[in-house]
Amino acid sequence: MHNGDLSEYVLDGRDEDGIRYLLRISGDQLNRNDGVVIGRNPKDSPYIINHSDVSRKHARIKLMKDRVFIEDLGSTNGTSVNGQAIEDKGLVTVNHGDQIIIGSVVMKLRVLED
Repeated sequence: MHNGDLSEYVLDGRDEDGIRYLLRISGDQLNRNDGVVIGRNPKDSPYIINHSDVSRKHARIKLMKDRVFIEDLGSTNGTSVNGQAIEDKGLVTVNHGDQIIIGSVVMKLRVLED
């Protein structure tokens, strides 16, 4: 059984103009009760996607029992996982290699084991 705290979680992707966005999140941050908020506003989140389609507080990612979950925080342009919109679904499991679209920024989740 791996220890999620030691893993690193990378969201890597591009917008429609080919601009790259790379978020590296440590497992211990994801393990906090409220996880990590991804958004456009530095005041609301240290994990910034500076794109007009991304809401100030767009989505939350958290780790529970060594599984990664994402939820949409009522964003304007939505969040999807592997092509499925998740706006009204609450916490949705995501795995290594899954495609996560935040607004119009298409990202892949990579889990780097320690």
